[in-house]
Amino acid sequence: MFGVATAEELKVGDVAPDFSLPGSDGKTYKLSSYRDKQAVVLAWFPRAFTPGCTTECKVMAQRGSKLKDFDVAYFTASVDTPEKNKQFAESVGADYPILSDPGGEVTREYGVTGAIQKWASRWTFYIGVDGRILFIDKEVHPQTHADDVAAKLAPVLGIAQADLLTKISDKSTTFRYLVRRVDPSIGEQVKELDLKGIGVLSEPKRTYPKGALAPQLLGFVGGTNYSGMEGLELEYDSVLSGTAGKTQVLSSLGGNRLSTISSTDVKPGQSITLTIDSEIQFEAEKAVSDAVTQFQAKRGCAIVMDPTTGEILAMASTPVFDPSDYGSQDPKTGGTRNWMITDMCEPGSTFKMVTVAAALQNGVVGPDSTFTLPDTLSAFGYTIHEADTSVPAVRNLTVTQILAQSSNIGAVTLGKEVGKDQLVDMIQKFGFTKKLGVDFPGETAGQLPQHWNGVTIYQVPMGQGVAVTPLQLATAYSAIANGGVLIQPHLVKDALQPWSRQVVSPTVAAQLRAMLQVTVEEGTGKKAQLEGYTVAGKTGTAQKPNEKKKGYSNQVIASFVGMVPADKPRLVILVMIDEPQTERLGAKVAAPVFARIADFALKRLGIPPSAGAELPLDQTAGQVSTTDTTVSPDSTDTTQSTDGSLDSTSTTAASEDGSQSD
Repeated sequence: MFGVATAEELKVGDVAPDFSLPGSDGKTYKLSSYRDKQAVVLAWFPRAFTPGCTTECKVMAQRGSKLKDFDVAYFTASVDTPEKNKQFAESVGADYPILSDPGGEVTREYGVTGAIQKWASRWTFYIGVDGRILFIDKEVHPQTHADDVAAKLAPVLGIAQADLLTKISDKSTTFRYLVRRVDPSIGEQVKELDLKGIGVLSEPKRTYPKGALAPQLLGFVGGTNYSGMEGLELEYDSVLSGTAGKTQVLSSLGGNRLSTISSTDVKPGQSITLTIDSEIQFEAEKAVSDAVTQFQAKRGCAIVMDPTTGEILAMASTPVFDPSDYGSQDPKTGGTRNWMITDMCEPGSTFKMVTVAAALQNGVVGPDSTFTLPDTLSAFGYTIHEADTSVPAVRNLTVTQILAQSSNIGAVTLGKEVGKDQLVDMIQKFGFTKKLGVDFPGETAGQLPQHWNGVTIYQVPMGQGVAVTPLQLATAYSAIANGGVLIQPHLVKDALQPWSRQVVSPTVAAQLRAMLQVTVEEGTGKKAQLEGYTVAGKTGTAQKPNEKKKGYSNQVIASFVGMVPADKPRLVILVMIDEPQTERLGAKVAAPVFARIADFALKRLGIPPSAGAELPLDQTAGQVSTTDTTVSPDSTDTTQSTDGSLDSTSTTAASEDGSQSD
């Protein structure tokens, strides 16, 4: 089977020279005695303990151990003595024998005498059961010409030669990336250099055909395997990525495949279909961006939902970014974060709908119940007043008027009539204290005061002392639009079976829609009106906390949440503009943005006009400037203090001089 060869250099198909050589374990090994193995792998190395050989042989030791599992005899050989090879085997952790050929006779028969003098040379012979050579792997490690490689590659890759030389000369591994995700033309230039040990690999690249549309929603991929890192890319990474195939092969030490042992097929990633309407998304982003510019605000957002299904048709946030270049975003600004789901803020007067809902659902009041209200209300060292300080000292308002005029005093009065337990119960039913389970990573649950003191019942009914996400607020209004049934919001079609629950009765939901319609037609929401459609909604101007001390700052979040058509809602739209400077009230800042988005979405979806709806003569909705300037975003975390109010780094705590609402 095995014979003797004296050729200066063996070739594939030649009979492998037989030998009997002492091993590092004290035994003698004869090549021809391994004819029952699938193959014999014989790797000739330079002398042990030469520079660079130790690291190389540690890698070889690991590979040699793996070959044992495939019924392959694996040996390495050197011209060192058995004693020295024994020390070397122990140092590299080899669990296979290192053969000694101190006289060099067998080494010469294999034709590697000259090459073996170079420390980085390695010749590996793969010998089949018939004693003939299947494959010869001659390898010269790139370190032998690292300086030359670095000098030629550096200008092509645009990397400093010294830095490149450090990477190439690193002996801790036999493979590493020098640079990734470069232009294909650079790869072609590298191929033309034809440098030993340097290769070029083609890799996939994630592209976003619509550019910077919905980037905080879509997210982006990154890392060595292009895994999802933010947004829906992260949430559905396992679905989109699929499962890689796997093939187990017997290969040469140089990576050349000899035979296939086992194989499993690739499972391609699946496509997902979003609930997002790209046209509505684009218009919402443009409308919010224009408002942020016009009012010199920090940031803004808008959510468009179908209240009957829970589908989110648009989720716009500004400023935007290009997900293909997410690395250019400063992580401190939070510009890549979808703050409509991940961040909490005080809702302000938009939350008064919840207070009224609790009063109606528990039979405490009816829409026409009347209260005699003062112009201010003092308790526990705090003074609460109306946004309009010119109101009479005493006045009579129905519950509908309290909501339409956004009366702070009226909301607090209703809250006290309802009481803590029933108010908290209604807040929880609307989903403000738990995650909604939207299919998006990083959702925040929202917060209520953990400990209620005397002033808490004066705060929460008018939207202070409670922190919610914009999505929670939009979903709560969707329940009122949907006959009192709250449906789980979601972003991907057919990805989950949305849950639903009855929050208030259909009767109470209808009463609230009628009251919110009055708010738009006669109250603070007039700028949300649309030609041909009835609108129901609520304005809000939530004060933001002072980050340096307890109490409120002079900054606000202007908001509007509404539904259209009011008689049979098909859309719920939320708009928030954070820290507007040239105007403050949600009625003037956010309501026109709602009208602009609603007008476009209704036409886009072909929703017919409301019967009998007319446009008032003083209508100015949707008149927002159209410049494209945006401002860098920022964010504030919400934390809970021990006294039951939110501390100064969050979005609550009653101000000593009262609260602002619209």
